Amino acid sequence: MSPRMRVLFIIPLLAMAAFLTRGFWAGPQLHNVTGCRIFSMSGKLLKEVGGGICAFLPDGSYISGHNEDHVLFRADRDGKVLWRENIQPHHQLQITGDGAHFILLTGTVHTFRKQPVRFDRIEVRDLQNHPVKAFDFYEHRDELMKLAGVDGRHLWKIDKRFNPLAPQEFSHLNSVYEIPENAMAVKIPAFAKGGYVVNANCLSLVFILDAKMEKILWSVRQTVNHEGISGYHDVQILPSGKLLVYNNRAYAPQETTGSHTAIWELDPLTNAPVLLYEGIPWPDFSGPLLGGVQVLKNGNLLLSDQGKGGRGFEVTRDREIVWELYNPSFDPVTKRPYDIQDMKRYDLSQFLKNSREF
Repeated sequence: MSPRMRVLFIIPLLAMAAFLTRGFWAGPQLHNVTGCRIFSMSGKLLKEVGGGICAFLPDGSYISGHNEDHVLFRADRDGKVLWRENIQPHHQLQITGDGAHFILLTGTVHTFRKQPVRFDRIEVRDLQNHPVKAFDFYEHRDELMKLAGVDGRHLWKIDKRFNPLAPQEFSHLNSVYEIPENAMAVKIPAFAKGGYVVNANCLSLVFILDAKMEKILWSVRQTVNHEGISGYHDVQILPSGKLLVYNNRAYAPQETTGSHTAIWELDPLTNAPVLLYEGIPWPDFSGPLLGGVQVLKNGNLLLSDQGKGGRGFEVTRDREIVWELYNPSFDPVTKRPYDIQDMKRYDLSQFLKNSREF
């Protein structure tokens, strides 16, 4: 082979090596997010920023909120605070599908049944923190009670550190998601893409809001176990149109007392559950108070639980655990990993590339 031919042959090989090294053929880099921490697939902590719940943006900035401190803020790629508000966020901060807004779960306090009561409020804001639309539970309290079959005596007690102005709350939101394109929209128009599926745990109610957050289009009551307790912590609509449910307190026929945690698919036409995964025996998977679920692109489920301490794990549809990650922060006395609210998996390569805050 002539020197010229050798050069022509080597150049494509070098180019191929460069592509592989830079990850062009490796597919998206996936990361596991819990609260304001980002972990690699190997369990390495890649990034941690201040706050209790966070949403990360491709430009390296992030939105962060802390429930107990009653604060919400956005910081740029260098950690400089762009805006800040004294408000109480909880459970989720999500960037919308258009990348230009975020969904905030917060609340307001009103006099109800002659006492101060906390009511949930869902807001969509732009990235500069300007309100775009909202759904206030206090304004819709009569409609919500009618749908849930309650009369106002269902209130939940809450710790004063979470809201010193109100000892009880009306609804307790656990999850709100934008509705994706799905097959059920043909049969149930309320399931059309662009609306919102809302999980109001204290009301034992799941309902759908229209895209403008003005009307409740559809609702279903949560299934209670044999003790009369319900507890959905994460409810999403799948491309099939089925409801994906993280049920904190499910009930199995073989149980005589107590309850366990289960992941269900619910058919909205019949409200019949299909079991995807469950915590029997309960120490292997238990989320009595917290927890979240995500269907991954490979069809597996990403779950979080409290049974063995704060843990996220991936399980196949054959219920084989193929990946798990424990919270590296743990109780110094019990040595048990601290609980985590939720874990989700995303490609945050652009955020990590652009973020410069240490």
